[in-house]
Amino acid sequence: MLERSRMLLKRRADEVMFIELKEGKTLTLGGITLDERVPLPIRVDRLVDKVKGVSETDFTADNLAEGMCWTLGFDPQFPHAEAYKAFLAELMPGLLALLEEKVSRLEEEEKWLDAVIYLHAAAQIATDQPQVIYNLARCALRQSERFAENSPEEKKLEEDVFELLSESIEKFPDFAPLYYLMGFQLVNRKSYKAAEFSWRRAMHLGVDEDLRDEMVRQLDDLWSRIQYEEGYMLVLDGFADEGLVKLLPLEEFHDDWWNLLFFIGLAYRQKEQYNEALDYFRRALRLNTGSPEIHNEIGLCLMSLSMFHDAEIVYSEALKMHPDSPDLLCNKGIVMLHLGDLKQARQLIERAYEINPEDEVTAAWLRQLGTESNRLS
Repeated sequence: MLERSRMLLKRRADEVMFIELKEGKTLTLGGITLDERVPLPIRVDRLVDKVKGVSETDFTADNLAEGMCWTLGFDPQFPHAEAYKAFLAELMPGLLALLEEKVSRLEEEEKWLDAVIYLHAAAQIATDQPQVIYNLARCALRQSERFAENSPEEKKLEEDVFELLSESIEKFPDFAPLYYLMGFQLVNRKSYKAAEFSWRRAMHLGVDEDLRDEMVRQLDDLWSRIQYEEGYMLVLDGFADEGLVKLLPLEEFHDDWWNLLFFIGLAYRQKEQYNEALDYFRRALRLNTGSPEIHNEIGLCLMSLSMFHDAEIVYSEALKMHPDSPDLLCNKGIVMLHLGDLKQARQLIERAYEINPEDEVTAAWLRQLGTESNRLS
C-alpha cells in the first residue's frame, strides 16, 4: 500500500523515538512477549522530559501502541514490523476504536497526512476491515489536494489511491463506499463510462443518503463526458460521421472544452473538410496554446489545402515550444520539401528519425528524400 508515496511518509520518521529494554527484560501482552532486541517506539510528544534511565514502567501500552502504529504507518518494511503487528493484534478490537477516534480528531484539525499514517498502520493490522481502506483512501486524497497541481507528490499519492481502491474492490466487492471513491478517480482519468458503472454499482449496493445525492449530481454531469468519450473513440477508430453525432451536440454547452473542439476538428479532417477542421483546431488552440497536437493538426490541414507557407509558419512557431517533437519536425520537413528546400527538409526529417526511429511515416519520408536526391543529382 502507498508504495509510491513511501518517501513522503518517511519524512515523518523523526517524530518517534525508540527505547530499548534493559538486558534480560521483556514486555508481555497477552500471548506476545517482546525482549530487549525489539526497540520500543514512543511518539516524541509523548515522551517524558528525562528519557535517560527510563524503564518500561514509565510508559503505557497505549503509548507503545501509538508509537508502533506511527512507525508502521510511515514504514511498513520496518525491521520489527511483524513484532509490532503481533503486539498490536493483542489490543484489538479496542485499538481500532482508539485509532478511529484519533483519526476523527485529526480530520477536524485537517491534519490529513497524520491521519494517513495512522490509517496506513490500521490497514496493515485490520486487514479484514474495508472501512479502514475507505478512510485511508479518502484522507490520502485530501492530503493530495495540499500539493501543487500535477506535482510529483500529488501524482504519486493519487496513483497509490487508485491502486489501493482497485485491489480493495476485488477483495471487498460488496462494500459500496469503495465504488463511490473509485468513481471520482475514474473521472480524473477520463474513464467516464467506467466511472458511471462504479457509481451505479455503489448505489445498487446501498450508500448513505449524502453519498447517493452526490453521485446523482455527478452522474447528471457525467452524461456529457460519456458522450464525449464515446464520440472521440469513434473518431479515433475512423468513424468520423458517427463521432460527430456524439460530439457536435456537446458544443452548445461545453465550447470551453478544448479537447472537444479538437476531436470535432479531427473528425472534419478525416472527412477532408479542411476549412471546417481548421476552424475547430484554431478555437481549440486559443484554449490550449501550448498543445503540439493542435499545432500539428493545423499544419496538416494547411498542407492539405496546399497552403505550405502558412503551414511553415505554424510548424516553426510550434517547434519553438516543442523543439524535440518528432511529429512537428517531420511535418515541417515535408512542408520544406514542398517548398523546394531539400536541404532543410532532410535536416528536419533526419532529426525526427533520430528521436523516433520506429515511426514508419518518418522512415518513409526519409526514403522519399533519397529518391528526390537521386533524381536531382
